[in-house]
Amino acid sequence: IGMLCRSRGKLTREGVNTLKSVAVDITLPAVLVHAFASASYNLRSVVIPLVMFAICAACWALGKLARKVLRLPSRFVPYLSTGFEAGMLGYTLYAMLYGSNQTANFALVDLGQVLFVFTLYKVLLSMDSPDKSRRGSIVREMLTSPIIIAIAVGVALGAAGIYRALIPSGVTGIFDACAK
Repeated sequence: IGMLCRSRGKLTREGVNTLKSVAVDITLPAVLVHAFASASYNLRSVVIPLVMFAICAACWALGKLARKVLRLPSRFVPYLSTGFEAGMLGYTLYAMLYGSNQTANFALVDLGQVLFVFTLYKVLLSMDSPDKSRRGSIVREMLTSPIIIAIAVGVALGAAGIYRALIPSGVTGIFDACAK
């Protein structure tokens, strides 16, 4: 569909960039706030993200080892061996398979991966980069990322019980309808 739109002049590069911006800066953060706000928080909700973070770090280390053992020339091998797509595709597929009211379960698995990618992964990538000038901006990018902000807001609303407390007022129903 994208190629057809491009060949017929329906989408320009600027249009594609705008669509990406809407998806990454608005719709995905809304889905994430909802998923984390509606999650149940207990010991399991702490352990699962920690385990996923550790798995992602282990996959990065295994990728580093594979690069060395297999003598692979690309410095990107360790980075390509870790993480998974949850945001733009994973939540949609999960909601299609299990219902949008179940995305909170997927969010707990995604949390460890997102924290890995937006923290340690970015730091490791910047340390490995020939462009050393970007290192200072990494922390600022992490703290101002709409994804990280959405997750923080969602976790705060869910863990503090605010989201559940707002259910009788109907406010969450409006938010649920917008986020689904």
